[in-house]
Amino acid sequence: MPNGKLLEVIAYLDSKQRRKLIQFVQSPYFNNRSNAEELVELLEIILKHDAAAGHQALQKENLQAHFFPETPYSAKIKNEIDALASRLNKLVEQFIIQEELETEIEKRSAYGLARFFEKMGNPVRFWSVLRKFRKDWESELQHDSNDYLLRSQIEELAVSFAAAYDPNSKQSSLQEVDTFLDQGFFTKKLELGIILSYSRLYQHSDDHYANQFSEYIEQTYPKYQSAQTTTADIYYLALQVFHHPEDEQLFSTFERMIQEKEAFIPEKEINNIQTFYRYFYGRHYKLSGNTSLSAKLVALYKEHLARGYFFFTGDKMFINTLKLLINFGLKQRELNWVEQLLEQVPPSKILGTKYPEEIHSLCVAELLFTKGEYEAAEKMIIYRLFEDINFSLSCDILLIKIYVATDDDLLESRLRAMELKVRRTGMSEFDKKSYLHFISITRQVQKYKWLKDSGKLQELTEKINSDMPLIQREWLRGIMV
Repeated sequence: MPNGKLLEVIAYLDSKQRRKLIQFVQSPYFNNRSNAEELVELLEIILKHDAAAGHQALQKENLQAHFFPETPYSAKIKNEIDALASRLNKLVEQFIIQEELETEIEKRSAYGLARFFEKMGNPVRFWSVLRKFRKDWESELQHDSNDYLLRSQIEELAVSFAAAYDPNSKQSSLQEVDTFLDQGFFTKKLELGIILSYSRLYQHSDDHYANQFSEYIEQTYPKYQSAQTTTADIYYLALQVFHHPEDEQLFSTFERMIQEKEAFIPEKEINNIQTFYRYFYGRHYKLSGNTSLSAKLVALYKEHLARGYFFFTGDKMFINTLKLLINFGLKQRELNWVEQLLEQVPPSKILGTKYPEEIHSLCVAELLFTKGEYEAAEKMIIYRLFEDINFSLSCDILLIKIYVATDDDLLESRLRAMELKVRRTGMSEFDKKSYLHFISITRQVQKYKWLKDSGKLQELTEKINSDMPLIQREWLRGIMV
């Protein structure tokens, strides 16, 4: 194998990217050294064998013999093939940088041209570039925080150019620099404000910075009318909805604004905004007690999945997002939808964990449990040292639920093992109480059902329905019957 990283990267490229890579390496502009032909040939050999690290033709000794037959291969020293592969690796990295930054380079092309004409001191060319950039920029419906920053930078360049080469020009203004800088600043700050608040809620964190940050930005934004943009307005409204869950009118305004302004929201922002919308909608459904909203919530999740709002970089999905969707689908008894989702997101497309196979198996096990296939579900549970302890505890919980359903004698030993794990693990007090209450109530339900103590069972029902920290509340209600 000439270079592990080299083969790994090339193997990841699709057929279109591989064709472009060949053209890139064949270009004398990028590949301009004396060994240019050898570099092209090495790449062709790698592509011919699909960059398979184990292929015999790609072993160092064979490549050394092919390219440098006069020099014997030695496993103990660096060989000529290592230098050749290293140079090819550099070219591949250059290609990747070009590919990944192509859109950004295109966006910043006017800035690059303007800087060149500034060096020339050519007002005609400089202002021509500026006018075209401004016209194109204004014609675009969507702008994110980086777009506003770029606009501010190019307006700052215009001020600098006018001062040096065109003092009488009326085509630049420091106010424009400040306005676009503020628009980018508030768009990004409001986005961070709602994300911090949302994360703090889900992590049950006592992080005071998140509160102070969101309060500051929420109070400051309305004072800067020139800094207000469509995306920033939506984030600002999201913060208000987040802090005032009881205000139905505020939620309706937020809902209507997303529908009316979606065309103006940049693609990379829409996923965030729709995440908040789903959360607000679910909270609205819970607070209202209106069961008719349940079907609408299911339809909303299905629509967002179909539109790709749950995915990252095309067709991949983060582990927490997948688990959220699985839990939601099972709770709503949308079993066919859950099954299709697990086919759509195989282990190879799960992000955020070293154990995608085991996470996928856990999700399948939860689906099988919901179908009543307890033995099959138990076989799918695979314990690992998951990065997030909650997934390990999810395995424990599912096993406990299986043991309760099958009246297995191993129930108490599994409850003790889970209790020990919870007490020893570092987690928030809220989460710890939620798990320990689940363990305690599961024990008591089993005990008092066996004793047929209706009084104690009624007390447990009241506990389950209270606002105490508790996981698996719906399941616990179910086993009380």
